[in-house]
Parts: sequence; structure tokens; C-alpha cells
Amino acid sequence: MSLKDGNESQKIFVYQKVTEEIVCFFKATAPGSSLKVPKKFLLPTAHEDFLTGNFLFNPRFLIQSYFFEYIDSVEMYEEFVRIVHEILNDYLPDQNNTKIATDVESQASRVFYSLFIEKSHILLNAATEYIDKIHSIRPIWSDRSTFAPFLVKDVQAPCSFIPSYLRSSGYVDMTEDSYIEHTLLDLLFCFTFNHYINGHNPSHLPSPLSELKAFLTEYWHPVYTTTGALHNDWCMVVRAANNSASANISYTEDKKQIEFGLLNMLYAIEGLAGTNKELSDAITWLSSIIKKGQVEEPDQAVIQNVLQNAFKSLSENKNIKVECSHLKIEKTESGRADIFTECSTPIVITYSEYPFHSYRELEIEMPFITSASSANRDKNFHVMQNKQELEKIQKAYSAPENYNEYIISQYIENEMDRLARILGTECVHIRRIHSILLNGSYEAMKGLLVYGSLRDIQYTSKIIEVFLIHTSGKTFAITDHMVQFTSRLISSVKLDDKRVRQAIMNGCIYNENYLYYYNNLEYDAEDLLEAYKSAAGIRALIRPLFLFDSSVSSIAHSCASLCSLMHCSVERYAFFGGAHLCENMIKRVSKIATEEDMVNEITSFLCTVKRCAPVSDDYCAANIFLGWIMHIVLRCEQTPLVIAKAIYDCIDASSLTERVKILISPTCFESAAKSTCSLLEDNKEELLTGSDDISTRKNKYFCILKFVQSLC
Repeated sequence: MSLKDGNESQKIFVYQKVTEEIVCFFKATAPGSSLKVPKKFLLPTAHEDFLTGNFLFNPRFLIQSYFFEYIDSVEMYEEFVRIVHEILNDYLPDQNNTKIATDVESQASRVFYSLFIEKSHILLNAATEYIDKIHSIRPIWSDRSTFAPFLVKDVQAPCSFIPSYLRSSGYVDMTEDSYIEHTLLDLLFCFTFNHYINGHNPSHLPSPLSELKAFLTEYWHPVYTTTGALHNDWCMVVRAANNSASANISYTEDKKQIEFGLLNMLYAIEGLAGTNKELSDAITWLSSIIKKGQVEEPDQAVIQNVLQNAFKSLSENKNIKVECSHLKIEKTESGRADIFTECSTPIVITYSEYPFHSYRELEIEMPFITSASSANRDKNFHVMQNKQELEKIQKAYSAPENYNEYIISQYIENEMDRLARILGTECVHIRRIHSILLNGSYEAMKGLLVYGSLRDIQYTSKIIEVFLIHTSGKTFAITDHMVQFTSRLISSVKLDDKRVRQAIMNGCIYNENYLYYYNNLEYDAEDLLEAYKSAAGIRALIRPLFLFDSSVSSIAHSCASLCSLMHCSVERYAFFGGAHLCENMIKRVSKIATEEDMVNEITSFLCTVKRCAPVSDDYCAANIFLGWIMHIVLRCEQTPLVIAKAIYDCIDASSLTERVKILISPTCFESAAKSTCSLLEDNKEELLTGSDDISTRKNKYFCILKFVQSLC
């Protein structure tokens, strides 16, 4: 095929190769011929076939995907459907014609009736019942930042986003209206910090809640960065304060969160820490000022003084200074009068964590929130409400029977998985990603496209993370299909955005080969660890290792890779010696079928700890292993004795130091030491068994026992 080109006087023929190929293709697919699709790429007739993702390579699906890539509005879709309807109508046989339909007419009829149905039949299709609900849920993601963990896009409240516990039910609602909860967390962390133990201890408080004590046992190390999980746990404590205290704490009517107001905040502190004379005096003074209906000039100094006295009385470290001014009385939406701050004039609390240095300054704002200024609340995304809607549809499609139902069912599952990531609960798809990687074949990778969108940063980051954890300790060629696939995922996003970089590269900290696999990376995984320098951060580092059934070997290599990025021995000490890693590893090893395999697996992991920790000093492996024994008696009482014995065997008694204390919460340490002594004494006979001579074993046993007794 050629076309003339040039001006009227000089026209030349130009060969149209591509056009000719297109025409030849359509000639080849004329009536009488068809596109033969391999069986495995046919549209699925069983749910198991659907989950393989093979249907994604079906020509029908690919053509539909191509069209819908360019159809981005309802109007365009309606126009597209109308044109298709008109084109097919032109080829349909005349219903009044008795002649036998031609091949073209038969094919047109088959296509037409596969795409269009009578309007009266729509009501008979059960799937349409859920179309509107799915359509109403779908836009919730469109105006939310893909990277923001708590969903709300625009900051309206004077705080960072934190989850708040809905006190009327058992789930967490992620909103931005939890400022008081956030402030209480800051204050209680200051009140309970003890610089002598470099941790939090609530024992000096008048009558702290048991939930507060449990929280500070879990997060007793200084917290420098907070996480969603920490705030979740904290909001559970705040809920307990509501249940235990008098009805003085006021809550917003809609979300049942703590209402703004200085007096209300003191009631909440009373519910958490108990009351004493100074706090009671502060509440009495504020109540009397509120009854007057106006904060007069002398009252400003009174409020400042009673707040400072109350906060000093509740704090372990007494170096606290409070400054406040421009306070006023307003009524909240519930009709309750309270004291508020003027705009840009917060209450400033200057607090010293350590003598002579390290001051922390808290600014507490109590802005008066009117209905107009809180109108943004109606725009908040009610996570649990949408979750409940999704669960209803999920239940209806729990046993899908055809292609359309497979799609609806999978769509709902994928949305539920996204919600799980936001709520901090276990994501179902992580285990499925892992099972696909276990398959190891190129073909199996298509399943990854079924469980989420590769445009979803959080989903793609999980694929990369699971791959790097699962393969840690192994080296693949850069031509390996999963290496290339994950490399393209990383290349597809802009890593200059710190939030994207933190998500996408998070898996790199678990695999020492990441720079070999992704040699175009311009960023170092070591920089990512800055966000994890706290007890809560360590928990966040450990959690991904145990979300799926990864082998003990891959977990060990992941830990070694992670610790190679930690330059400070105390960081490695806190990581390996913490309760969270110990608890999860023992739980994993305890599931192994035979005692011999249990011992082999835990011993191999402990060897990794030895390689990463110093042989001797205050942060040595021996302290870590004794710390694990103490965690066992406190948290893992059902641990098989063979596992405890394997940990005991790894202890070098001559290297033990008193720095083992920092691995255990101060409030629990004495109990842990006594219980450890009991464990050693009750199991003396088993602990003395071994391959070396009995005198050596006895010396070690009595050396460890004497050391632990000295800690009691």
C-alpha cells in the first residue's frame, strides 16, 4: 500500500508499511477466522483460576483495559457505549426478515447480546444491588494522600494526626480531632520520665490506672518518634480513664473524643494518674473562675500558678515551668463552660528531662472551636463506617460463582486490605504475596496484579518488602524476574519525596544485597533508620519480619542486615534484647514440630545475635540472652523448656553485667529477676545437661544463678 506525497507537480508514492499491516490484520480476522486464545488465558470459570491472574492476558480484558485507560468520565463512557451500540445495530439481522442470518450478522448478534441486556432484566441481576455502594465507597481514596497514614488530607486542628479510640465500641477511628489525647500523651511521658533509669516509671503518681502502668511498661524507653500503633495503644488507655473516673470528663457528641478545654484536660489527667492535693486545688480554682464567667487579670496568674503546682506534683522531675496568658471562658458545643486560649497564645510548659540540660518545651493550645470552625469534621473519612459497608458486600460475595462476582469479591478484598494497612492490622495480602514468591515462577507473578494496584505506593512497597525479607541471605542474579520486577517498581516512583522513599525503600534495610539489585538507587537505606530510634520504632522494625511465615533463617539474615546499618552498639542491644523480638521469635520457633528442630532453629538465630553484638562490654550478647530468659518468665510462660535451655546454653556467664537491667522495664525488673532465679533452680537438672564436662557446666550454672540473685 502506497500514498502519494508531495506537491501537485511532483507526487511520489510512499510505502505505508504499518497501515498495510493493520489492514492485513483485520482482513485476517474477517468472518470465518477467529483469534485463538490459549486455554490458560481464557476468562476464568473457577475462583482459583481467577486468583492466578492469567485472565489479565486475555485479549478481551486487554482491549477493555486499553479503552478504559482513555475513558475518564461518565460522559465519555456513555458516548462510547452509544457508539458501540450503533455500530453493532448496523450489522444485526432484520427481525422481520426470515432469511438465514449471514456469518457477519450472527457474529454481530453474539457480540451485541453479550454486551447489552434489556433494561427490564437489570433488576434481576443481584450484582447491581451493590453497584451504588461500591461507587460511593470508591471515591474515598481519590482525595486522600496515598502516603498519609491517617487519611485526612487537610490539616485543620493544631496537631498531628493520631488515632482516637471510640469509647462506645471496640474499634479505632482515625481522625484529626484527637488533640487532647495527643497532649495527654506528651504530658504523661514528661511526668513519668526518670533520668536515673532513663525511662518511664509511673510509681510516683497518686493512683495510676493499671492500663497506664501496662502502657508505660511496654513503652518505658524514651520515645523520640511516635507511631500509629503507639497512639492506638494510648487511646485505649484514655478510654480506660473514662471508664474509671467520674463523669467529669466531657466528650464531643459525634466522635466521643475528649472535648477541648483546660479544666476538661485536668479531669482527664485525674482519670489517668489519680488525684492529689495540688491537682485537686487546680481543678477547684479553675471551676470557681469558670463560675464567675470571666477570666480577670489576677486570675491569669492564679491559673498559671495552680497549673505549675499540679504538674510539678505529678512529675518525677520537678523542674517544670508553666507560662500562660490571654485565657478566656467560652461554652463548648455541648453547652459546657471551660477555659480556652486565645489564638497564637498557647500555654507553654518548659520541662527538664535531665538536670542542667535537655529541656523539652510543650505548647498547649486550647482554641475555642465553634460549629463553623469544626465544619471540617463532616468531611472526615469515617474509616470504620466504610469498613462495615465493605464487610456487608464481602459477606454477600463470600462464595463467588462467576467472572463478574470474582471481580466484585476481589475488589472488596483489595479495599479491605487497604483499610487494614491504615488501621495497622494484619494485611491479608501480605501472606498471599509471600505465597506467590514461594512459588518462584515467572507465571505466578501475575497473581500480584490481582491483589492490588501497582499505582498504590503502600501495596508496591509491601511487594518489595516481602521479597527482600523472604530472600534475605540469598543472592539472585540481577536478571532474576523478581529482582527486575521490584527494580521497575522502585524506578516507577519519585524517591525525592521523603514519604515515598520511606515506604518504597523500607524493605531495603532487611537485605544486604539491595544495592546490588537496585544499583541505580541514589539513596541509602541507613538514612531510613532515623525514624525508628525509639522503643515504638523498634517494634515497627520487627513487625514486618513476622507478618508472614518467613523462615527463621531469612528473619536472622534480615536482622543482621538491619543491624549492619546501626553504627551504635546500644541500638543493636535494644533491638536484639527487647521483648518484642524475643516474644515473636519464641512464638515462631515454638510452632516447629520437633524439639530437635526447635533447638536447631533458635540456636542458629542466637548465633546471628552473637555475630552482631559485642563479645564483652555492657551491650554484649550474654546480657541479651539473659534478657531473653527474663522476658520468657514475664511474657512467654508457655515456652518449651528446650528453647529456654538453648538460650541459656548461649550465655557466657563471665560477660554478664548489670546493664541487662535496661532491657527490662524498671517496674517489672525485680519480679523478673526473682522468677528467673526460680526458673534456674526448678530446672537445674535439665540445665546441667550438655556435651562439655560437668564441672564446667556447674560453674556456669552457679555463676549465672549468683549473678541473677544479686539483681533481686
